[in-house]
Amino acid sequence: MSEGGMLGNLVGNNSNLELKSCLLLNISLCEETESSEDFLVTIYNPISHVVSQYVRLPVSGDSYTVTDYNGESVVSQLVPIPQSVLNIPYRKSSALNELVFRATDLPPLGFTSYRVVLAATSEGTERTEESEDLSIGNKPSQHIPYIRQPARRWCIKVRLHGADPHRAMLSRRFVRTGVVRLRDVSVHINSTSGLVRSISVNGTDLPLQQSLLYYSGYFGDDKVPVNTSSGAYVFRPNSSEPVTITENVAVRVLKGPLVEEVHQVYNEWVSQVIRVYKEENHVEFEWLVGPIPVTDGVGKEPVSRFTTNLESGGLFYTDANGRELQERRRDYRATWTWDVTEPVAGNYYPVTSRILLRDHDQGVEFAVLNDRAQGGSSLQDGQVELMVSETWCALAQEGRVYMITLAHARVHRRLLHVQTFGQALNETAFGEGVIARGRHFVVAGRTSESEGVSLAAQERMLAQKILHAPWVFVSQAASIRRLGDVQSQQFSGLSISLPDNVNLLTLEPWADKRLLVRLEHILEKNEDSDLSQEVNIDLQRMLSTVTVLSFYETTIDGNTQLQEVDRLQWYITDTGERESPDRHTDNFTVTLSPMQIRTFLIQLQ
Repeated sequence: MSEGGMLGNLVGNNSNLELKSCLLLNISLCEETESSEDFLVTIYNPISHVVSQYVRLPVSGDSYTVTDYNGESVVSQLVPIPQSVLNIPYRKSSALNELVFRATDLPPLGFTSYRVVLAATSEGTERTEESEDLSIGNKPSQHIPYIRQPARRWCIKVRLHGADPHRAMLSRRFVRTGVVRLRDVSVHINSTSGLVRSISVNGTDLPLQQSLLYYSGYFGDDKVPVNTSSGAYVFRPNSSEPVTITENVAVRVLKGPLVEEVHQVYNEWVSQVIRVYKEENHVEFEWLVGPIPVTDGVGKEPVSRFTTNLESGGLFYTDANGRELQERRRDYRATWTWDVTEPVAGNYYPVTSRILLRDHDQGVEFAVLNDRAQGGSSLQDGQVELMVSETWCALAQEGRVYMITLAHARVHRRLLHVQTFGQALNETAFGEGVIARGRHFVVAGRTSESEGVSLAAQERMLAQKILHAPWVFVSQAASIRRLGDVQSQQFSGLSISLPDNVNLLTLEPWADKRLLVRLEHILEKNEDSDLSQEVNIDLQRMLSTVTVLSFYETTIDGNTQLQEVDRLQWYITDTGERESPDRHTDNFTVTLSPMQIRTFLIQLQ
C-alpha cells in the first residue's frame, strides 16, 4: 500500500480522501495545486520528535488563504519562481509563484493538515517585494528584540471518528516542551560581483565567498595509469584550479514576511537561489546546473565552493554515512607516505550529510550540509567545496565524441569516458542534457555552546530534518466528504515525542504480535553537554497505546537474541582504549549511549 493510501486509512475510509504526491516539485511543478482553487495539504513527519517545516507549493493564483487544523489563519507568502526554472524546456506549467507557509509542530511519526483556498481579494497571501537592498536575513534587530523565552508546553489533540481499535493511537494527547528562540541569520551580497561577501549566523559574523565553478576533465589514452581519463569511476581534472564560470552574476533580491531570497544567474546553464527563512538558523543555497554544454568537447565537473577566513590547519571533517565525523587531513594518509600526484581528486571524500571546518583559535566552526551524497573536500585552509554535477567528454574512434552517462554520488553525469564499455551512453531528458537541482545548507557559529544547544547538535538535528524531510500530500477539497472533520484531524504514531538526540530508526510489525524497534543516539560524545549524555527511553510509555508484555534485545539486524551471540575473539595489536557501550535495561526502560544503535523485539498482548 502506498504512503498516501495508508494515511487515507488513518483519516478514515468514509471521507473519500485521495492523497496525491507532487513528484515534480524539483522543477516547481504540481498539477494538483496549480489547477485547484481549494485543496488540502497533508504533511507527514517521519521523525520521532516534533518538527516544524516550511512548505513550498507552485500555484497559479494571485492570493490564497491558508488555515491550520484548528481553522486558524496561517501566514503565507507568494514567492516568484526563479526565471531559470521557468525556462526549463520540458516544464509545462502555468505557475509563476510558489506558495510558502510554515507547518508548525508536526507530530512525531504523524501528520497534520492545512487547507489552501484561492482568495477573492489580495488580502490573503503576503506579497514578495523586490528590493535593492543587497542583504537578506532575519536579524532580530531588524524585526523585534531578541528575547530568550522560557520553555513552553504544547499539546496536540486528536479527534476520532468511530471506534476502530486499530486507530486507538489517535486518541492520545501529545505533550512536549521546548525553547522558543528567535533566529539571527543574514547574508550580504557584493554590489559589484553579485556574489556572497559575508554571512552572520548564530551571532557570528564571517567573511564568506561562495561561487559555482567547474573542473575540466583529463583525457588520455588509458594505456598506462598516468594516462587514465576521467570517467564513470575516476575523477581526474586536468588542472588543480577550477574554471571560473563568470566574475559577475545577475542578481534579484526578494523579501517577504517568511523568507528572503537572492536569485543569481551565472549563465544560461548555471543559476542559484540563496534564501533565509525567518524561523531557521541556517542559510540555504539552492543550485541549478544544466544542461551542461558539450560542444567544446571538454568534460566539466561543477562544484560549489565556500571560502572563509578560518585557519583550519589542513584539517576538515566529513560524516561516515550520516553518523560519526571522520577527520581528514589534506595531502596525508595515516598508514603510508603519500606521493601527491592528484592534489584535487586525492583529497576528495564522500559526503553523505555534512562537511565542516574548525578554527580552534577563533573557536568558530563552519559546516555545509547537503541533501544527497556528494564528493567534497577542503583544498585550502578555510575552504570547502562540494561537487554538484559533472559532464565528461572523451574522444573515441575516428575522432568522434562519445558521451557516456552514469549516476553517481556527484548527482548527475552526462558525458563520461568509461574505459571498459566501448560505447557511448548519453543521459538526456526530453532530448537535452540532464538538469540537476539541489540544496546546500550553511551553519556557522561558536563551537562553545550558546543558548543551551551546541552548534554540533544543531547540525545533527538539521541533518535529520533534511534527510528525513516531511512528506507532502495534496487532496482536492471538492472530492472530500466531511471536509471539516478531515482537516481537523491530527495523528501521531508515538504516544510521546522522543528526545531530540534519539531517532526511531525502525518501527515494524513482526511475526506473532511483535514489533521490531530500532533506536539510535544521533550525537557523538562531547558534542553537547546535555544531548551527548546517555538517555533513557521507556518503551512502554513510548508505545502506551498498545500493551507491551515483554521485550528482548537482538543483534542490530533483528535476527538473533543478543544474549545468545557468541562473538569471535580477535587478537589485536591496537592498544587504544576501547569502551564497551552500555546496554543497560531496567524493566521496560532502555539506555542509549552516544552513537549507539540498539534493536529490540517487543511482544504485544
